[in-house]
Amino acid sequence: MPSENQHLSQARHNEDFVQYLINAIRFNDWAATGIFYAAVHYVEAAFDARLNGFHTFSHAVREYNLSRVLPDPRSRLQYRRLKSASMLARYLAGTSPFGAPHAASSFFNAARLQQLRESLNAVKQAFGYP
Repeated sequence: MPSENQHLSQARHNEDFVQYLINAIRFNDWAATGIFYAAVHYVEAAFDARLNGFHTFSHAVREYNLSRVLPDPRSRLQYRRLKSASMLARYLAGTSPFGAPHAASSFFNAARLQQLRESLNAVKQAFGYP
């Protein structure tokens, strides 16, 4: 199982990947997904550090145990926003939440990506990670 530091390294790697995608302009949908997967690694790092090496292998189990490391419901809401955005980017690429056609990459414009990054920062701060 990866250690806390290995998860933190992967989370930062994912954030670097997100910045690369944002700079490329065309892949904002994947940037949204990358932001969520950075959050996944921050959660897993916290599990490792705070729950004696506990790790999860599914989103459902991770979310079920989230309150063990994120007692503040506002922080859990930020994580869930990231998960929802990632799912929208991956699975609802052809329609907006309101049924209007769009390209997922343009739906996740700069303002929406900034909101997702703010949610990621809130999750990181809740764990005390820089």
